[in-house]
Amino acid sequence: MAILNIGYYDTHWAEENITVFFIKKEPTLQMKFENMFSTDSDFDPVHELSDNDRHDLIDYCRYPLGYITRIENEADRDGCLKAYIDSFKK
Repeated sequence: MAILNIGYYDTHWAEENITVFFIKKEPTLQMKFENMFSTDSDFDPVHELSDNDRHDLIDYCRYPLGYITRIENEADRDGCLKAYIDSFKK
């Protein structure tokens, strides 16, 4: 089923917002993801993230990027950010 392999997120740039579709690294029923890296806003410190925001970030790192982490500190988030940046180099 294609639905298990396709996901999307909305960008939150000041100038332009778009919906980005991607092929998931692992199948899941979740289709919509939150990408905290596709915004003009600064990142909140990891210890200030709500449980929901942390879970959204963990899911975003895992399914679109294939970066599995628990997001326990800034190094975990920065590793995910690096995977996000590297995804544009392919």
